[in-house]
Amino acid sequence: MTDGLRLYDSGQQDTLVSESVHDHRRAIPTGVGGIDSLLRRGGLLPGNLVLLGGRTGTRKTTLVCNMVVSMAEAGIPTALVGLDEQPWQYVVKLMSAWSGKSQEWLEGRWDEEEGSALRKEWREFARRIHIFGGKRPAPDHLTAAMDLAALGKNESPAVVFVDYLKLMSRKGPYSYGDNSRIPQLVEELQLWSTEQRVAVVALHQLSRNDEHGGGTNSRNNGHIPVTLSQLMWGGEDSADVVLGTYRPALNPVALMAFDVAKQVLGDRFDEEDYWAVRSVAEKYAHSTFVQVLKNRPGTKTEERGIELLSVDDSLKLTEKAAREVTYEDAGEPSMGSGTV
Repeated sequence: MTDGLRLYDSGQQDTLVSESVHDHRRAIPTGVGGIDSLLRRGGLLPGNLVLLGGRTGTRKTTLVCNMVVSMAEAGIPTALVGLDEQPWQYVVKLMSAWSGKSQEWLEGRWDEEEGSALRKEWREFARRIHIFGGKRPAPDHLTAAMDLAALGKNESPAVVFVDYLKLMSRKGPYSYGDNSRIPQLVEELQLWSTEQRVAVVALHQLSRNDEHGGGTNSRNNGHIPVTLSQLMWGGEDSADVVLGTYRPALNPVALMAFDVAKQVLGDRFDEEDYWAVRSVAEKYAHSTFVQVLKNRPGTKTEERGIELLSVDDSLKLTEKAAREVTYEDAGEPSMGSGTV
C-alpha cells in the first residue's frame, strides 16, 4: 500500500474479515504453550511484529532457536536472520535445541559416527529452516531474502526472526542515534510484515542501565522482570506483541562470594538477604522466564512470565507449569542487589 488513506465501505469491511478468517496461513504456535494460550487464535498471526527484549544472557536467542525448531516440527517454513554470530554458530545452536545435545558435544563428535548420523537427520529435518547471514541489512532486504528462500520450493517463510535489531542498517533514515533509529526500524519492519503477510520476531538487547520496576534506575543484570518502559526506545509502540526474558539466577549479588559481597555492598550488606538471594539463584539456576507484556489484537498478558527449563547443557527448553513468582523471588531483594 502506498502512503495515504483508503476507504473501506461496509461490503469491503465484511470482505476484510472474511479474508482473515479464511486465511490458509493460520496462527503459528510459538511452541511455548503458555505463550500461545494468550495469543489471538493460539499463535503468531500473519503480519504480526513481535518484539523480544531482554538483557544479555537471558536466553533470547535460545528461545528463538526453540521456536524455530518447534515450527519446523510442525512443517512451518521459517527464516533466521542471524547478525550477532556467524551462520555456522546458529546452525549448532539450532541443532542443540533440536537434539538436546550440548554445543560442545555436537562439535566434538561432528566427524564421528554418532555425529554424522545426527547431521544426516538434521539435514532432512531442517529443509524448511532458512538461515541468513550478512551485515547491516535494511528492512527492504528481507524481501529479497524471502524470494531466495522460496526458490524451488514454492513456499516462503511464514515467520522471520531477526537477531538482533541493533545490528540492522545504519544508513539513510537509520543513520541517527539508537533512540530514534531502532524505533524507526521496528516501525518499518511492522509495515513490511503487514505487506508481506508474514510474522516477524525481532530481538532487542536491553541496556544494563534501563530502568526497571518502580521507576528506579538500578542496574539490570537480566535478573529483573522486563517492563514496557524499558522498551520505550526499542520500538514497543509499533510492535503487536512484546515478549520479555529474564533469569533470576543472574542476580549480581548471587554471583559474588560472601566476602566479596560484604566488601562491595559495604553498609548495605545484610547477611540474611545475601543468603536469600543465593537461594533464589540456585532455585532458578536452570530457569528462563518469558513474559507477554503486550498482546495485540489479544488482551491477555503475563508479566511474571512462563518458566522454561534448560535440558542438561543443551539449548533445548521445556515448559514448566506457571507459578506465582514474587518480585523478590525474581531477584530484587531489599539489600539492593541491582545497585551493584
